[in-house]
Parts: sequence; structure tokens; C-alpha cells
Amino acid sequence: MPIMNHAGMVGSDFMNKPFVIGTAGHIDHGKTTLVKALTGTDTDRLKEEKERGITTDLGFAFLPTPSGGKISMVDVPGHEKFIRTMVAGASGIDAVLLCIAADEGIMPQTREHLEICELLGLREGVVAVTKSDLLDDVTLEVSMEEIRDYLKKTPLNGSPLIPVSAKTGKGMEELKAGLFNLYEKAAEKVSDGPLYFIVDRSFTKQGFGTVVTGVLLSGRVEVGQSVEVLPGGLKSKVRGIHSHNEEAREARTGQRAAINIAGLEKAGIKRGAVLAEPGVFREVDAVFAEAMILGSAKAIKKGGEISFHTGTSGSLARIYPVQGNRLELASKALVRIRMDEKIPFFFNQRFILRSFAYGATIGGGRILWPEEKIRKREEAVELLTSLSTGSREEILLSALDRKFPSGVEEPELRNLMAFSSSETKSVVEILVKTGRVAKIRRGGEGRPDLVIGKKSLDSICGKIKELAGNFHREKPGEPGAEKPAILAGMKPPPDEAVFNAALDNLLRSGEVAAEGGLIRLKSHARAAKKELSPEEAKLFKIYDEAGLATPTVKDAAARSGLDEKKCRAILEGLKNSGKLIRVSLDLYYSAEKILKLKSDVTEYLKKNGEIDAQAFKNMTGLTRKFAIPILEWFDQERLTLRVGDKRVLR
Repeated sequence: MPIMNHAGMVGSDFMNKPFVIGTAGHIDHGKTTLVKALTGTDTDRLKEEKERGITTDLGFAFLPTPSGGKISMVDVPGHEKFIRTMVAGASGIDAVLLCIAADEGIMPQTREHLEICELLGLREGVVAVTKSDLLDDVTLEVSMEEIRDYLKKTPLNGSPLIPVSAKTGKGMEELKAGLFNLYEKAAEKVSDGPLYFIVDRSFTKQGFGTVVTGVLLSGRVEVGQSVEVLPGGLKSKVRGIHSHNEEAREARTGQRAAINIAGLEKAGIKRGAVLAEPGVFREVDAVFAEAMILGSAKAIKKGGEISFHTGTSGSLARIYPVQGNRLELASKALVRIRMDEKIPFFFNQRFILRSFAYGATIGGGRILWPEEKIRKREEAVELLTSLSTGSREEILLSALDRKFPSGVEEPELRNLMAFSSSETKSVVEILVKTGRVAKIRRGGEGRPDLVIGKKSLDSICGKIKELAGNFHREKPGEPGAEKPAILAGMKPPPDEAVFNAALDNLLRSGEVAAEGGLIRLKSHARAAKKELSPEEAKLFKIYDEAGLATPTVKDAAARSGLDEKKCRAILEGLKNSGKLIRVSLDLYYSAEKILKLKSDVTEYLKKNGEIDAQAFKNMTGLTRKFAIPILEWFDQERLTLRVGDKRVLR
């Protein structure tokens, strides 16, 4: 499923596509030496590293390809004390360069690094059998066969296995060819998702200010762009971008870059921070996830304390199974993880779990729902199962129904699960075509369509029927409830356009009726007809004879000899009995006359397609005083939709 850093498509700038290779392997198996032999760059930049002869932090270099591209390389430490740093370096890489010393073979951190790579979803790589010059040919072949046998049970089974020596140059050209092949066959990533840049280093450069380095897991970043630093929510702007020691105007998904940001102190940004598109990613301290628990792990109790690592960040956490009371070893499980600090996440983001007690990798997986607590276990299982195993359409639909049961503007869907814009559009089109999602147009120019799941729309239909039924039980003599009263009774109330769409569905199905602005269940018997009182008869005659040039309430009161307050009360009674229809606060019409006009306008629109205010006035002979309120009432009645200065049938 092509989501975030797993999305791929060929772009026009294919030869310069971002591609990152990370090293992996046990301490002193020649990772840093090999990177220097490949790139000419010594990635051990710290004084401590040079003095001790071991890598303690991440190192960075790049390797030009024959086709004109550049491979970013991340060198990670091999010592078990620096596994957290290794995990930070492995996040965001596309392939692994596994280094195994010929004279030592498979060692503890060889195994752990491979487990981490598998848990992070890495399936591509090259295996370099380093220090091959230390063994004779026969012994080297035995060592390689042992390595080959071990790799059969790993994602790197079948990957190129190349004996090399950085000292003599043996196998280096073959190794480069293997790395170049990985680059050439990789598809370019989609870059139209929301910006999510993980920071692995920050420093201050004189004359420039704060610079952060890292990799874009999603989106693109440009000079001058506004960004949000998470956690914390600090706002800043991008002053400059460098990639592969060259100035750039932008960086995109999968690319390593150094970004100069304005107005922030280095102390405010550290490894684990994220530069993000403002307002898209929430910081949360708990997530639902799918976790793979390794068979080599020790028993993990419910609520057990663990170390949680994702992107370049790490936090103490506790883990809870969603189903059952224990986590089985060597198996997958739906879990809830609660961290000691808030972290911004996206759907499908990979993570690593390590034991807090004995410092070993115990599992990993991917984030399914970086959101609020789900109180009912069965609801959590249903949602998480869909997010874990469903198609991309099922994933978006499940998330939409859960997060936005009243619908959401279509552009916001891109941010719901951090899909790319192109993928979101494609998925929504499929869901609309298959009837699982409804697109709802709203009046007013420039307002985006609303998108709502059919399940959610059906739920709103059910609520309308429930509220109408309640009204009938409370006031059995009334013909129906006013639409604003039904809408106000919904908690939370949906957008009026969504409410109207649900009402349209009920009208089409014949479950409810809407007459004179009143909503009633079709099964509800109309109030029994009764003789009009003299005052009611007098008022009704005034309105019936007026036709469409109806009087205002004040005029009707004067003509009937009633005070205005009593006149309005009687008019409301005539409206409730179905004799009159109220079009606006001050205008009532004979139901027969206004419904006849509604029928005439329907026929006009079927024939002509559209109508504006002038055409309506010509058709009816009404002045603007009467024409505009009637046209607006047609909109409210869901007969017409205003598009600019014109109206069309809904």
C-alpha cells in the first residue's frame, strides 16, 4: 500500500531521485572504513570517535552514481550501547549496507541490526563481507557460506553477498555496482503529502543561525516555507536548504537535507524533533499500533515498561494488549502504547520496541491510529483490524467514519492519514463511485465539497427520524417539527449541507415528508382537520386572496383588526395546520399557492436548467421584496442550489 515513505512513482527528475542507504552491523566490522573507501568521507567527525576508534554517533556521506544521481549514506554505530542512535539513523533509509567481518561472522549486533531493519520494513540491501583480505580463499568461502545460511531467514535472503577489503580495494567496484543497482531500480517517492522532516542533528553556523539535518519522510520543503517544530509547536521559516553539500531551492520525500531555519535557538531543537507542515500533525502521548513481538524477547507483561523509538526520537513507554491480557512471543498483536512524552505521528509510521530492563530489541511495528483513546474494546479491534489489513479505500473510510462522523472538507482528508494529495484524490473517487462515501456540495463560491462516509450519513438519517418521532410523541396534534429544531437537536449538529443531504435521502426513500418547512415521519397521521375560528378564517382569507403578493404580519394585523402579537400566533397555528407556509420571518403564504409556484419552478428548471432573480420576477410578476425570500426558501427546501447569481435543481 503506497503510503508515506512506501509510496512510489516515477517522476520527471528520476535521475536525481532521493535515495538513502544506511549501514548496519556489529562493532568493528568495518562500516565506517567501508563508507570512507566508497565516498572519500570520514564519517567519524567527533574527537571522541577518532580517539577511541569506534563510531558513537551518526555519520553522513554521499556516493555519486554513474547516471548522475547521488546516494545519501548514513553510517550508524555498531556498539550495543548505541542501538538507540542506530535506530535513529535507520529511520528513513531505503536500503541497508550490512557489514559482516569475514574473520568473525555473525555477531550479536549483526543479529539485532538485522532484526531492527526487518521491523522497520527494510527489504532491500547489499551484504559486504568485510576484511576479506584476512582470510585465505578456502576459509573465506566457509565464512561466506555460514553468512549465506544465516541470511536465508532474513529479509536480505538472496541479496548480493560481496567479499570486500577497504584496505586492498578488493570487491569495491562490485560493491559499488550493487549499490548503484539498488538506486536505479528504486521508484521515486510521491512528494505531495504533508511535510514531515525528522531531525537527527542540529547545530549553529555563524552568520546563518540554527541548522538541522535529517530526512523527509513525507512532502517537500522549499526556501521561504513556513514550518512548525514539533514537539512544542514553535513556528519558523526556512532560510536555506543544502543537500549533498550543494545549495538547493527545495528538498522532497526521501531526501536527506540540511535546513537553515530562522529565529530559533539550537537549544530548542534536538534529535527527535520534527519539522512539519503547520497544523497537520498532533502531538500525542498514546497510540494504537500493530506490533510484532520477537521470539527472542522475554515475557512482556501488560503495562510493562519499554523503550519506544520512532523516527529519530525515543521515549520511555508502557505497552498494553488490545485483546487479552498478555503479549505472546513471536507473534503480532494489536497494542496501545502510552509514552512519557508527546510525539507527533502519522499513519503507518514504523517504530522499534526495546526492553527497558535488559536493553535488547523486543519488537516493533507500525502506528495505526495516532489519536484519542477508544473506550470500547470491540470498537478498537474493529477499527485497528481495518487499518491493519484493509485496502487503502477501507483504511481511509474507517478513519473518516471514526474521526469525522459529520463529514469533513475534502482538502482536509489529505491530512487525516497523511496520505499524499494524489492518493487521497484517487481513493475518494473510488469510494464515491462505489457508494461508500458521499460528496456534498455547499452553497457559496469557493467552499470545498464535504465528504462523509455512507455509514455516518445513515447514522444522521437515523437521528433525524429519531428526533421527528420524539416530536410526534410529545406533540401528537402537530403536523411536524421545524427543520431548525431538528438540526439543533443533533449533538453535535452537522453542517447544514450534510443535514440536508441526509434529509434528501429520507425524502427519496419515503421515510419522512417535508411540507411547509415541517418535517414529519411518513407514518405520522396528520392532525385532524377542524373548523377554523372566525379570526383564523378571516386571516386565512386575506392570505388566500392575496396570492403571491402576500401581506406582512403587520399589514395582516391591521387588515384583520388584531394586534400584531395575536395575529402572529394565529398565523403560526394556520401554518401548523398546513393551511399556510412561512417563507421568511415576516412572510406567510397560502400553502396551495406557494406549492403551486414550487411545482411551476421545478418544471421551468427541468426545461431551462437554471433561473436567476430577474427571470423569476418576469415569470411571476413579483417585485424583489417577494421574489428574493421565495428564492431563498426554495434553497432551504432543497429544491434549488444557488450557483453564483443563478439557481439550479438539486
